[in-house]
Amino acid sequence: DEATFRRSRLNHVLAGKGPHRALREFYRELLAMRRQVPSISCVEKETLEAAALEQESVLRVRQWAGGDEILLLFNFAGRRVPLELDWPPGQWRKRLDSAEARWGGPGSLAEGDLASEGRVRLELAATSVVLYQRLAAA
Repeated sequence: DEATFRRSRLNHVLAGKGPHRALREFYRELLAMRRQVPSISCVEKETLEAAALEQESVLRVRQWAGGDEILLLFNFAGRRVPLELDWPPGQWRKRLDSAEARWGGPGSLAEGDLASEGRVRLELAATSVVLYQRLAAA
């Protein structure tokens, strides 16, 4: 139907405004990270672990490739979620948090850098995703 086609066309004027702009920039950031972070661009079932934390409505995904490793936390709950969970030892840096104001979120609750000895405590904002990358050992 011609009318359906016309309604479904992208409005490129919106791409530079408000939440549309933030979403577009968020996608650009994700695409750039896929090029820069080996463990994101190399996804294989042998180098991926996923676990659902059902009571918290959180999905924990760990990916690694070569010497690179990331942890993703997806909070599907419509509320803040405090967590204490197993975490591979080492120094970790937050690389992405959809709750940050620059993406139109309410503000990040998750720590920027984490030092893990096997467990960490952190808090996730409602309906958000956070990506941490392990820092190379010195």
